[in-house]
Amino acid sequence: MFCVKCGAEIEDGTQFCPKCGATQEPPVAAPAEPVYNAAPAAAPAAEAGKSKSIVSLVCGIASIVLSGFFSARWVGVVLGIIGLVAAIVGLSMTKAARAEMEAAGIDPSTGKMAQVGKILSIIGLICAIIAIIVAIILAIVYCSVKKYLY
Repeated sequence: MFCVKCGAEIEDGTQFCPKCGATQEPPVAAPAEPVYNAAPAAAPAAEAGKSKSIVSLVCGIASIVLSGFFSARWVGVVLGIIGLVAAIVGLSMTKAARAEMEAAGIDPSTGKMAQVGKILSIIGLICAIIAIIVAIILAIVYCSVKKYLY
């Protein structure tokens, strides 16, 4: 504890400063100001899960678009794998958005963007798997045909 007048260090509970003799009064807490017309408690945040829902939606769309590029080369496999990752991230974000909504006290079934993101991510997942399989088959056929043509 320190003296209220000279700032010298003194023992806790001392009534007088040994250096300057000032009376030491315990600090008085400021009274809390009354709150009039306080805003009502906030309703569950309408924004809960919104950013994760948007990420889910974008990943779902990206997975479908990336999986749509079938190629006889390995580009189709690479894009299919990227689409597969995007679909998995989209599904993960949908799950996280729903959990965030539940934590905020919002019914997750009202999150339309998260539901659409989940559906698009599932479609993207299926498309990515098909794209990878088709791209591998086309690459094998291309290599086989190339061997006989040259």
